[in-house]
Amino acid sequence: MDDSMLEDEPGSKKACQTPSRKADEFDLTSSKRLYRSQSESSVTIKHAMEQKHNDPMLIGDCSRQYVLPLMNGRHHDLKEISGDTLIKLINGEYRVSYTLIDCRYPFEYAGGHIRGAINLYTEAQVHKQFFENKQPNSLGLEPEILIFHCEFSVERGPRMCRSFRDWDRNANLDKFPSLYYPEMYVLYRGYKGFYENHPSYCIPEKYMKMLDDSEQLRFYKSKCKTEVVKSKSKSVPTLKTGRSFTIKKFVI
Repeated sequence: MDDSMLEDEPGSKKACQTPSRKADEFDLTSSKRLYRSQSESSVTIKHAMEQKHNDPMLIGDCSRQYVLPLMNGRHHDLKEISGDTLIKLINGEYRVSYTLIDCRYPFEYAGGHIRGAINLYTEAQVHKQFFENKQPNSLGLEPEILIFHCEFSVERGPRMCRSFRDWDRNANLDKFPSLYYPEMYVLYRGYKGFYENHPSYCIPEKYMKMLDDSEQLRFYKSKCKTEVVKSKSKSVPTLKTGRSFTIKKFVI
């Protein structure tokens, strides 16, 4: 939603230069429409915030609770699942559509990855895969669940998850709190923890550490710094006091 003021707002210097009654009436009507739109958005956002406060188990668009059981991890702003839960998901015990995103570098992925995982390690890759040419869900299908992880799920995976939600919020700013992908998780302890307990679900059954290949590490770290998505977080008015609520800061 564009929350900028109208160019010819009544009382502005430009409006005073053209004191047409018809023009004044148009500006007044437009201003009322703008303020009414802002007020409606404020109510919607305030209601969503209250819902999340009263029930932290609601997914990002506040439509329902999380499907997968959660565990206490190290990221208070993210939802984390255990390797055992992922095994059940892989085995079809949860009838949901999901995508497992391995945010490690390609040489790590090639050295062993979780069955069914896709390797996307730069912001540009992830954004292109999930947001470019994104079509509205006109069939009413349940959005797919996304699960992020890296080697330990300490830095790369969680960071990508947060950036992803930022892009999604901005893409649906005019329909807040709607999201393309409202249900996202981070795999607790990452690939290392999963491999230690479930090596048979890894292809190949190996574990390549990030620090095992310093030359490739330097190359892919440099590539990640260049393939970024520049996304400015937008703000919309929420309260009659004039305060603003930044969509990016809304609880994931």
